[in-house]
Amino acid sequence: MTLGQKIKRIRTFRDLTQKQLGVLLGYTESNADVRIRQYEQDDKAPRKENLMRFAEVLGINYVSLTGGEAGSMEYIMQTLFWLEEATPGLINIIQLEKIPRKKGAKKNPDHRENDMSVKYHDGDDWPTYLPACIWFKQNALNEFVADWLAKKKEVRAGKITKDEYFEWKLNWPNYSKGGNDNAKT
Repeated sequence: MTLGQKIKRIRTFRDLTQKQLGVLLGYTESNADVRIRQYEQDDKAPRKENLMRFAEVLGINYVSLTGGEAGSMEYIMQTLFWLEEATPGLINIIQLEKIPRKKGAKKNPDHRENDMSVKYHDGDDWPTYLPACIWFKQNALNEFVADWLAKKKEVRAGKITKDEYFEWKLNWPNYSKGGNDNAKT
């Protein structure tokens, strides 16, 4: 998603008109909607200090708009969050189950050398083609994805609404287990 598309998605989620958002940001009523329209259509890009003001006014984490530094964990997670917003249902996360090592065995006999496959039961929401799985050799990133999986499960179980889920993504990582002490759950 472009920055303009993100701004529009969040603005409509907050149930604000372009003029209302522009006024909240400090633009005059006569040009508030024009300025926001320019941003949403990617005709103009807000300066960094304006983006920080956007985040403050919209009540979101700044990285929801910027993605953070390229290659950072924030960037990776925000890229995935916005990809999911652009194409709902595209990203599915699975929880792997560890096969315990047999006592005294150097290797688990159920684990085959160089076998990178994970068995699953077809049906339910699984695709007819063989899906691939990704994991990271970075504990914090794996924990972030595990938090994300937990939120997706809460939506599926009806414990939180889709709006609450989107709110969580907009304020991630502040609302995640690894976020600040004032995090919402």
